[in-house]
Amino acid sequence: MELLSCLQAGWNLRLGSQRLVIDAPTDGAAFDLLASAADPLALSIANLRFKDVQICWERFQKTVMV
Repeated sequence: MELLSCLQAGWNLRLGSQRLVIDAPTDGAAFDLLASAADPLALSIANLRFKDVQICWERFQKTVMV
């Protein structure tokens, strides 16, 4: 499921350098989004963190090998 495909008119998105804020038009809409997007969003965050760790590890290995 693509997160942005759930958002309709009335939603407010604010994108910063390290943060995305999604303001729902109602509490019910916010809970519906949370219920349907929590697992895919957590998986995406975990994948991004894993890539960061991989990059850091590769840089560390290069500095140790030199």
